[in-house]
Amino acid sequence: MTVVEQYLSRQIVAARVGVCVRTLERWEKRGIGPAPIRVGPRLVRYRAAEVDAWMAAPEAEDR
Repeated sequence: MTVVEQYLSRQIVAARVGVCVRTLERWEKRGIGPAPIRVGPRLVRYRAAEVDAWMAAPEAEDR
């Protein structure tokens, strides 16, 4: 059986985390949060599993 990874847009990740998209973009530049995946020159996606793991980490309560 093949496992299909789910990818999320910036808008969806921002909504899940509870921040605006601009904050998420600033975090990307600072290396904060789940690692973004560049799909194109202006298209970024995140692995859903990485976002969930990052949010479940103990440090997530400090955000």
